[in-house]
Amino acid sequence: MLSNIAEAAYETGDLTGVVTLLENAVAVQREIGDEGQEGNSLFFLSMSLRELGHLDDARQAITRALDIADKHTNRLWTAHWLVEYARLERASGRPAIALEAAHRAATIQRTIGDQSREALALDEAGEAYRALGQPEEAVAFHRRAVAVHRQLHDTWQLALALSHLALDLAEDSRPEEARQHWREADSLLAGFPDFRAANAREHIHGLLPDQ
Repeated sequence: MLSNIAEAAYETGDLTGVVTLLENAVAVQREIGDEGQEGNSLFFLSMSLRELGHLDDARQAITRALDIADKHTNRLWTAHWLVEYARLERASGRPAIALEAAHRAATIQRTIGDQSREALALDEAGEAYRALGQPEEAVAFHRRAVAVHRQLHDTWQLALALSHLALDLAEDSRPEEARQHWREADSLLAGFPDFRAANAREHIHGLLPDQ
């Protein structure tokens, strides 16, 4: 329950108390030997710490989660948690390492057959390519992520991927197409009342040339 409460708070964008909740959850899960749930809590702990700017602590958390996945030879856990590792490395200024992790995650998810999580990994690969100064490659990966999220009717992830694609196109001197994707992303996000959606829309409005 501690972990579930923390995950719900994280998803709404309210990080107040999330780290403490997750650390307490991890302590209980470790005590009872539930390593799968411990790894999942560490995954959310890493995301929360990363967003709070505590990158070293976040790296410790996600590394511990990946160690659990390796111990159990669980490719599903490995692939899912690798995307957070990629985000962390990109946030730490190491996009090449992030790209390698995202590619590995996408490959595993393709083998498993989880299209949604493969698209998340592809989207992160696109983010890494943009950070590496390769907008054309970023566009290609974000287009693939957009196509899958659209096919699966995953409105939230589609909006995020469209916003990422628009950034690529803007950097690749294609402002009209970028504007089109930003507007679609903004329209999709309007259906979500939470803090994260509001922040994402505010960010998009600041990037739209005609705003």
